[in-house]
Formats: sequence, structure tokens, C-alpha cells
Amino acid sequence: MVRLIWKLTAGIGISAAIIYKMDQNITQQQSEMKHRLEEAKSTLEKAVVADERAQQEKTREYYRNTQKYMSDRLVPSGRIV
Repeated sequence: MVRLIWKLTAGIGISAAIIYKMDQNITQQQSEMKHRLEEAKSTLEKAVVADERAQQEKTREYYRNTQKYMSDRLVPSGRIV
């Protein structure tokens, strides 16, 4: 009877230690994954901002080119061609 109690106690203790260690590992892995996701989110946000700036610059350049074309072609310069 004593051996049975000893084996059950040892089994429960070992099981508890294994479960505790697994819980720590899972918690640590979740923390690492959250950190990686935050880094990825930050990188994507920076990429979107950079893309938006590039698109705005293209729009401004197109607008400037259009203004130049309109002033060169449609506004009389006084020259006879």
C-alpha cells in the first residue's frame, strides 16, 4: 500500500512539473510570437506610409507637368510659330 501511494505521489509530482514547464514554454512562445507580430505590423505600416508618400509625389509631379503643358501650349507666348 505504501508503494502505491509513493508511486501515485511521484507520478502526480512529475506530471505537475511537466505541465508547469510546458505552461512556461507556451507562455514564452506566445510572448515571442506577439513580439514578432508587432514588428511585422510596424514594418508593414512603414511600407504603407512610404508607398503613400511615393504616390503623393507622383501625383504632385503629374500636376506640375500638366500645369507646365497647359501654360506652354494654351497660353499665348507672343511668339509666332
